[in-house]
Amino acid sequence: FERDFVATRNHLIRNYRSAPQLVEMQRHIAEALEAGTPPATAARCDTHGTCMILEFRNPQSEAEHLADIIQQGLQEGKRPRDFCILVRQRTSEMIAVLQETLQGRNIKLRDESVLQDLLAEPVTKFLVAVLRLATRRRDPVAWEMLTSELTNIVGLADSDDSSVIEEQAVRLLQYAKTAISEELETRQIIEGLVSEVGANALRACYRQYASGTYFSDILRSLTDALNCSLERCGTMADAISDFVGENVVPAMTIHKSKGLEFNTVIFLGLEDSQWWGFRSQPAEETRSFFVAFSRAIECVCFTFSDVRVERFGARAQGRGTIGSLYEILQRAGVPVSDLRT
Repeated sequence: FERDFVATRNHLIRNYRSAPQLVEMQRHIAEALEAGTPPATAARCDTHGTCMILEFRNPQSEAEHLADIIQQGLQEGKRPRDFCILVRQRTSEMIAVLQETLQGRNIKLRDESVLQDLLAEPVTKFLVAVLRLATRRRDPVAWEMLTSELTNIVGLADSDDSSVIEEQAVRLLQYAKTAISEELETRQIIEGLVSEVGANALRACYRQYASGTYFSDILRSLTDALNCSLERCGTMADAISDFVGENVVPAMTIHKSKGLEFNTVIFLGLEDSQWWGFRSQPAEETRSFFVAFSRAIECVCFTFSDVRVERFGARAQGRGTIGSLYEILQRAGVPVSDLRT
């Protein structure tokens, strides 16, 4: 690209997410990817960053220790979504033991890959904002989302009369509240809200829904997901909270975590079997490693277990193939805690 377009390379050297200590550790990964990369500087100096490698005998002892970390953080005032469990692949399989252990402590751990794409859909965000407002006394974030999207759907400029948007928002909320109080089926509530706004208006505003069945497919998926939450929770208010994952610890692959940030990132399984592509594409996998590391604001934990239960039973784990990742962490001064005893 530089050669073909005579481009000038500008390095982004301000890190607005991570604590200074983590930014310094990330420098070692960036240097491994491209020698001579200018070091980034931390924009925030109001927090202290920590990183560690935790080694365990098996997933059970790993789960107990990680559950202790998460539970203590919650008791200190952190929210469930201040934590994130990251894996390279096979999320549901990797988190199974930890999920069960946390459930025993009344802490929910959810595989976000199941709902993450659906939650990111514009029509999902719009309809969920209506339902959140209809089931709560107040929700400033949802109100901002609703009025902002209505402005786009109706086609008003920011300088136009905002009372038009407020009237439409109130009308939608009244419809939703009535539908919920009358215990209409979820499908009827969703279809009714879409009808109130206008399906054609939604398709025109969000171009990805302009043709084909994608729009109806998303509405069907949203209905199914809300019904699942409703079965678990009993009320629409709780179902909405469950659906958006307000009180759950999220788990996802590195790929799904791009663009997100969390106070504490726990990377489950810094092991060869999780990084099976490392041998053939080490640079690409090291970039993924950098993505995982850079999601954290204050704390990063990498775990290694001597065995993992896989499809065909327990399997011993190694780190020879990804040894260079451990070397990077060692150069960065990341401590290792042997918790096998």
